[in-house]
Amino acid sequence: MDRADFCAEMSAVAGEPIFATAVQVDVWICLEYRAPWKSKALADNVLPAAVKDWLQQTVEQLAGVGLKARPQFIKRASRGADAPLHLFVARNDAVGSVVWQFNAMDYDAYLDLDVLTLLQDEVAFEGYRREEPLFLVCTNGKRDRCCASLGMPVYTRFAELAPEATWQTTHLGGHRFAATLQVLPDAICYGRVGVDDVPEIIAAQAEHRLLVEHLRGSTAQAPEVQAADYFLRREEGLDRLVDLQFDGVSRDGEATVVRFLKGVTGDRRTVTVAEDRTDIVIPTSCGDETAKPVTSYKLVALG
Repeated sequence: MDRADFCAEMSAVAGEPIFATAVQVDVWICLEYRAPWKSKALADNVLPAAVKDWLQQTVEQLAGVGLKARPQFIKRASRGADAPLHLFVARNDAVGSVVWQFNAMDYDAYLDLDVLTLLQDEVAFEGYRREEPLFLVCTNGKRDRCCASLGMPVYTRFAELAPEATWQTTHLGGHRFAATLQVLPDAICYGRVGVDDVPEIIAAQAEHRLLVEHLRGSTAQAPEVQAADYFLRREEGLDRLVDLQFDGVSRDGEATVVRFLKGVTGDRRTVTVAEDRTDIVIPTSCGDETAKPVTSYKLVALG
């Protein structure tokens, strides 16, 4: 198949940076939904009305306390109609991330779950905590053909090597970086993942390491922090999650100064970044009639 007009191919050929492109999320709500996904799956589906209301009310409730929630649909080709429906709730923040797993035979069982209460009283839900990772691969070809064409082979390889950890998921943002992958609980988003990258990603996750060359960023952080994290890791060869701990941010004119604590020593480092209005102009999605200029980040200083 000729992929020259695929948005992911045009992005890669143009050299569009993938770092600092992860969507910032505080709370992930990943609900198993086995019916075919449409382009805007979260809005256009056949879920019971009460479940749709529960999802919407949960997002609004969390927004009311300053938390950005992102619902996702997930599914596996291998699961039959008699299998329990899975729900994963994940908290992302600069301190750490946690995933809770719930299983039920029908959606109504989830209507009494108060996600805000879960976040405020984690001890009460200790029995639902999941220690194993989740690999969520975007495969929603109805939203963008790159996600199906590039995402499905990557999903299939993950499912072969880590079947209990792997799920297809709806839009993660940035289909032009397909195949896109969200890893929980470590809040890592990857892009331009190929089938041959899958074993290395699984091995790295087991050791809580990062594949920096595929790193879009931490979904627990704002884009400018993702950029600073990437630049410092790239410059100093840091690939362990514990190598850098976010320690705050400040403004310096049009630039952003991001502070980190480094490794077990706690040495303080600063990374100054600024917006970079690149000369790259590409479609951001397959089928877009208008190309758009790409804005990224540039490294201003390391301290």
